[in-house]
Amino acid sequence: MEYYEHGLKIDVSKEAYDKDILLEHPEKNRIEINGITGSIDLSLELADSDKLEELCLSGEGFYEPPANLEKLTNLRKLTLRSFCDMTKLPELPHLEELSFVACHIERDIKILLQKVPHLKKLTIWGYHGQGFDCLSDEVKGAFSIGELPEDIGALQELEDLALYSTKITTLPGSFKELKLLKTLRVMEERMREFPLVLGELSWLEELHFNCEIKTIPGNFINLRSLRKLNMDKAFNKGVWDLHNSHNSFYLHPLTDLIGKLPSLESLSLNSCGVENIEFLRDAGNLKEFSCDHSRLENCEGFIELKKLETLNLSSANILESIDGLSGLPLKKLDLEGCFSLESIEVISQLNDLESINISGCDQLDDLKPLYAHPTLERENADDDVEKWEMRVNLKDIPTLDSVLEKVKSEDLVLFEEALVHLKKHVDLNCHDETNPLAGFFGEEEDEYEIVHLKILDEGFEFHRQELSSESLVLLVDISLRSAGLDNYEITLLAIREIIRRKDELAQVKVVEIFRKACRYYGYRYRENTVLDQLYDDLFPDFETEALIRLLNEGHGDMLNCNGGDGGDRCYVPAFKRIKRGEQFEKLLELFFAYRDKYIHYSDFGNPYFSSLQKSILKVLPAKKKSRFKDNVDRRMPEAELVQMVESRDLDDKIWLLEELDNMDETFLKKNYYEVITSLNDFDLPEESWERGLGFFIEWKPGKGRCVVEYIDSINISCDTKSKIVMNLIEKMDYKCEPMDRIHPLREYAAMYMGGLNEVYTEEMSRMRSICKNYRMDYDLRDRRIERLRELAQKIAKPVSFTNGNLGYDLIDLVDSDGSKRSWAQFTEICKAYFSVMEREVVSRMYALHYLAAGVCFIDDRGALRWLESFLPHDITHDLLAFNLACAYSHFGEKGMMLKFIKRSLELGKTSQEFMDDEDFSFFWKDEDFLDLLKV
Repeated sequence: MEYYEHGLKIDVSKEAYDKDILLEHPEKNRIEINGITGSIDLSLELADSDKLEELCLSGEGFYEPPANLEKLTNLRKLTLRSFCDMTKLPELPHLEELSFVACHIERDIKILLQKVPHLKKLTIWGYHGQGFDCLSDEVKGAFSIGELPEDIGALQELEDLALYSTKITTLPGSFKELKLLKTLRVMEERMREFPLVLGELSWLEELHFNCEIKTIPGNFINLRSLRKLNMDKAFNKGVWDLHNSHNSFYLHPLTDLIGKLPSLESLSLNSCGVENIEFLRDAGNLKEFSCDHSRLENCEGFIELKKLETLNLSSANILESIDGLSGLPLKKLDLEGCFSLESIEVISQLNDLESINISGCDQLDDLKPLYAHPTLERENADDDVEKWEMRVNLKDIPTLDSVLEKVKSEDLVLFEEALVHLKKHVDLNCHDETNPLAGFFGEEEDEYEIVHLKILDEGFEFHRQELSSESLVLLVDISLRSAGLDNYEITLLAIREIIRRKDELAQVKVVEIFRKACRYYGYRYRENTVLDQLYDDLFPDFETEALIRLLNEGHGDMLNCNGGDGGDRCYVPAFKRIKRGEQFEKLLELFFAYRDKYIHYSDFGNPYFSSLQKSILKVLPAKKKSRFKDNVDRRMPEAELVQMVESRDLDDKIWLLEELDNMDETFLKKNYYEVITSLNDFDLPEESWERGLGFFIEWKPGKGRCVVEYIDSINISCDTKSKIVMNLIEKMDYKCEPMDRIHPLREYAAMYMGGLNEVYTEEMSRMRSICKNYRMDYDLRDRRIERLRELAQKIAKPVSFTNGNLGYDLIDLVDSDGSKRSWAQFTEICKAYFSVMEREVVSRMYALHYLAAGVCFIDDRGALRWLESFLPHDITHDLLAFNLACAYSHFGEKGMMLKFIKRSLELGKTSQEFMDDEDFSFFWKDEDFLDLLKV
């Protein structure tokens, strides 16, 4: 049972139901009962409660309304989630609000007219989801897809109506009898036309119509009382992704009937493909307008909306200018994700502006208009803008042009003064991890390649010998705001000079700047970046005190060189350059804290730490070396190991397996067989067995014999053994270890899985999740694709992959960047999987749609020929036919293009979609092309 301020929640599937317990909380005005099976009773005493106004019920399967429900005469709101038997609903003349899932919509409305005739608010949901699948066939037979009956017009007191996924296709003419209806919400996937009857509801004040339609009837203009209109996703197929969507726009322009509604104050057309706002030229009373994911390039036409106070233009990917908003009475402006927007200078002319969101506007270099605005308040603005207090200092900062001129000066004083002011400009304009420094010098930032700022680099080289340490640190601070994104040569130049001077204090400050720039670690896949060079070349040359700061609380991704940033290479120079005793003590504490925390992780382990410890011991003097070794030995004394091996306690055995990585190799060489056999007859957790097996595989001495003896000693089922071994194979595939290194495990798994072919098939199936990693670098994925090819060559064909949905897994392999190389790798991965599968199975896979699109991206006619061998004999999906037509058009194969255009049209594609798609631009004037489209 759960309590909240004014309510009570009970789940009768998890706890015994006691109807009297509801009486213990007479102050609650809302009760929610979930998990009902069949029926329950409500206490008659609840009828005496003058507080209880709302009841919410849901069941598992089909359930009945609770007994005594009609006695709760103070009840005003009833919600019936999942599947309630509406035929058992008692008379509830006092009820004002009802929300329920319709089983047989025509019958259910007739029941409402009889049982709850005085409804003011009604919400009807359609049946859908897994809950419906769980019902018996007999109960499913009671459900019916139908239309709203004419009788609904008899609900004369109805003020608010919502229809969600009921599968209706239109609204009955009796809607015009609902004279008190003020708010209507319609979200129906089968409704493809705007119902004519809505044009007769001249009294309607709020309409949410979120159905995919092509036109609006002329009588729409009769909605003269409509104040709020939401038609999100209603037009242009509800498109929101302008770059990757396969939908073509087919309603241009939007109808000006919307703008002619005389009372309209609030309008939402999100994901409607808005290209311009010419259709709103007469919407003079509009106060709120939202059109996210639009195709607006500028804000021309907005000046006509004289009363506009709230505007949402978020995710307008091609929006470059908002100058057209000048002079409007805007109070709230949302520009999130407008990554083509280059200036917000116009907000200085929005005198009433209180709130603005510019998160993700990566092209903005100058935020001074934001800080100088007189009415903007920090608490109402975007969270990415964190430096509002700097607004008061704006007037004291020299202009950027004058600062850049001083950077060229041969006068050291002027140059260092320019650096101070340059930092202020960076501070002022840096937002959302975006450093504006490159833009100041007319360059573009590049997160993969080093960026040279010629003026600044040359000024540094001229003054290098005389620059103060403070100025060197300042240069690092200016140029390193995000460790993952900033790649400025000046960062490396300044740090190399600090290293040359052995300036320990300046190095400590650099580390502080670096840690602040690291919101998270793990950018090592970007080769030759500043971050890469810092770890590989510069940090290891720092003095001990700075390295202690760097290593302090270092996360595993930062420290580990096996897939992390490689900060662990700083331990050896840190120990080597110790100057004071307290530094050695601090480093001991840091290193062993790191070791104790990560020694059980698969990417770390005892071999990793053993190697690192040996490297540290080589640079330590005798006294410190002895102290270091004492710390290592103290963590795993042999007497304790022997005791754990001989113990018969289950917890000791779990501990033994989990501590294998910490054991001394000499001890293991002598006692590995005793360690293995001591685990017999214990029901140990599967993850403990797997961790132990993983250790023996990594452990070089006698590894083959150890693995076999270890597995044979495990007292678990053969299925579990094969699962553990396959998990280890998957991990080794993830690291792209050589095929022969993995083969002993395959041979062992084959004993339990029916043969090597089954092992290879399972291994190849698991490779899907290994390849499906959006952050993986291309070279690593190429190596894993080669592994797929190797596996495919070893599999006896054909096979099926039953683990998950292969088709959709393959589609997920296409990177979000949609680059040519990403598409090429997707194609190669498909080739590997398809080569071992039945052609009939492949021909039904959704991945073919993407492959047809991909051959255009990679410009590979050979890939198209390969794809042809898997095409179904009868293409039944419009998108596959459309993409094939695109592919043949791309390669100039007119005959095949026309064949698939014809099939696309037969399957529902429109002629306009072919005229809108650039892939067909070469044939836009071709007579056969135009004749087929009847254009």
